[in-house]
Amino acid sequence: MGRFVLKRILQMIPVLLMVAVLIFTILYFVPGDPAQIMLGSTATKYELQQMREQLGLTRPFLVQLGDFLYQTFIKFDLGKSYLTGAPVGAEIAARLPRTLILGVASMVLAFGIGIPLGITAAIHQNGWGDRISMIIALLGVSIPTFWLALMFVLLFALKLRWFPSSGIGGFKYYVLPTVSLCFGGLATQARQSRSSMLEVIRADYVVTARAKGLSEREVIMRHALPNALNPIITLAGNNLAVIFGGSIVIENVFSFPGIGQYMITAINQRDYPIVRGCVVMLAIVFAVIMLLVDIAYAFNDPRIKARYENSGRKTKVKKA
Repeated sequence: MGRFVLKRILQMIPVLLMVAVLIFTILYFVPGDPAQIMLGSTATKYELQQMREQLGLTRPFLVQLGDFLYQTFIKFDLGKSYLTGAPVGAEIAARLPRTLILGVASMVLAFGIGIPLGITAAIHQNGWGDRISMIIALLGVSIPTFWLALMFVLLFALKLRWFPSSGIGGFKYYVLPTVSLCFGGLATQARQSRSSMLEVIRADYVVTARAKGLSEREVIMRHALPNALNPIITLAGNNLAVIFGGSIVIENVFSFPGIGQYMITAINQRDYPIVRGCVVMLAIVFAVIMLLVDIAYAFNDPRIKARYENSGRKTKVKKA
């Protein structure tokens, strides 16, 4: 199992390097002049040229790219903001926990409701439980996240005044963003759980378990669900990545001071070090999520775990 984890970690390195090169290249060729934005429309050509040289924007592309990769992956320095001069790494470190809390809370809510909803729909196929569950899932897939977030602001924040509409503070500030963010993942998780359970619920081993006199709960929890989990786990990883990506939009709707709002503001201001730093950090978060999903997949499926363990043994035998 250790070989499996090590292999996946090593595979993350070229992925992160490719993401870093891609985002740097895109920002290098995108229209817009950071110096012009910093100095304003009244700046002279000489002042603009001086500012570009100060920011290092006049150097060749490959020199700037090499310096960015060296600073990021060797010195672990994401640079400083063009506008404020504040270290990007420190700002991300202050905002990342809020985005992680928002994402993890949305994930727990989506999985905690979506998976039981899908299992219930599968057990009561074509019944009222199935129809209600699938209507909820269909609404979740169809409704845009940003529109749902705006409706929540209008209803629960402005009209009913149950929750704050923006900012950060106590528990109440996380409720509306979390519910808005989890709704799409909840729907897809319910649909996948229903589909996976329907595939295994009529399998021979499930029929045999019922014939032995086991209760329906034992049949579902001990025999059907473990075998239906692999597709659910795979989709869970994708949903988690989508949830963290969607937090960029949700944070701007609710003026939530996380990574998403920080990055969107920087994009509008052409503050490239912030944009590059946020993208690299989000890529690391996504890579770690996929690693955890693969580990969970291996632990749930003994065949995958055994394959890597046997691979390690064969390697030792060959060396001997």
